[in-house]
Amino acid sequence: MLYMCNDLIPEVNIYIDYLWMFGVPEPHIFEHSHDFDEVVCHIGGNPYNIEDLGAEIKFCVEGQPLVFNQTTAAYLPRGTKHGPLTWNKVDRPHIQMPIVLARAHWTRQRRLGIREMSLSLKM
Repeated sequence: MLYMCNDLIPEVNIYIDYLWMFGVPEPHIFEHSHDFDEVVCHIGGNPYNIEDLGAEIKFCVEGQPLVFNQTTAAYLPRGTKHGPLTWNKVDRPHIQMPIVLARAHWTRQRRLGIREMSLSLKM
């Protein structure tokens, strides 16, 4: 997991989290909203076909379920309800990359708790 935030680079005013997903994670992203804009990217790990995500994901936005298995990015304006985010299956590793487009409310300390959850993936 790599990321960028104001803790690492003062005044960057953006937060980037970069996670390799190797298996189906335990559910930990439930419906919520933010007071900032966010882009959530899911990027395929197949170098011969990066559009093939290698997973099937169900992501609800404003109560509308979206199911995808290709490289996808979702722009979520401030206040948009999103979640739950569920991996139905994972055939090969892929990247999840949320990008917060505001002064990062997410600090290094706050992310440590989420990092511990991310490391408890079901393989």
